[in-house]
Amino acid sequence: MDDLDELDDTNPFIKGMNSIDINKINCHAEETKNNVLNLLSGDITLREKYKKNITLMIKSINENEELRKSIKESFINAKSMLNSIGAVDNTNFDMYLEILNENYKRYREIGKEIYKEASNEIRLNLSWEEFVESL
Repeated sequence: MDDLDELDDTNPFIKGMNSIDINKINCHAEETKNNVLNLLSGDITLREKYKKNITLMIKSINENEELRKSIKESFINAKSMLNSIGAVDNTNFDMYLEILNENYKRYREIGKEIYKEASNEIRLNLSWEEFVESL
């Protein structure tokens, strides 16, 4: 991770982040942190909420071509951003973070479990990676 470059100010992600009110970013960061901690502590209600949201997201993407294109473009931009800093393979980037932080590793495992449950409920039968590739 020490070999990764910094994003420059011309990156679309950075431009977008710079246009958002810092208080909204801070509130989102705090909410995300709390959700991660709650998932790690076994919050069933939050887990079910995430599963419901994943199910709705997959259905919406499959039913709405404009949304599908928008999501696909977002994934392409995210990959491009990671490539621009030298993190060519996002899988490896996550793997490094998992090595550095056991809680992050567990959080990712929980996320995969939730996605699998949601996917099975709607009979998608694709891993997250396969679903993204299918876009």
